[in-house]
Amino acid sequence: MKDYQISILNESAVTGIEEIDRQHRNLLNLCNDVNNALEKNLSSISTRSIVRELLSYSIYHFNTEELLMQEYACTEEEKAETGEHIAQHRQFARRIVSLQEKLLKREYIDQEELLVFLTGWINDHVLNTDMALARLIHQKQEQ
Repeated sequence: MKDYQISILNESAVTGIEEIDRQHRNLLNLCNDVNNALEKNLSSISTRSIVRELLSYSIYHFNTEELLMQEYACTEEEKAETGEHIAQHRQFARRIVSLQEKLLKREYIDQEELLVFLTGWINDHVLNTDMALARLIHQKQEQ
């Protein structure tokens, strides 16, 4: 099996919001931990623990972003965009819950498919959706 690592947090992924950038780095590390656990065939208990930590930290991170959305999204258009952003958070959480269920049932997990999902989601979400939120926050802070 190939050795995969998710790595996207270069300069183009920095939001300029210290807390969000720190959380993104932690999420990236947790996604890599999940991948490593699957690759190394760690015990089911260890892998489930790492996935549980990923879900828990994701929810913590999403809450941080969603509080910022409540604070800075004022217009109807901004609120609509934050609604789409929140929907992406929920979709990610559902996928990780599904992964937890598969691990619990000891079902087959396609590591490459999972990594494609994690990489794609993180790249798209951070580089597009979160950057749009960061621009909104910076714009409002300058006013």
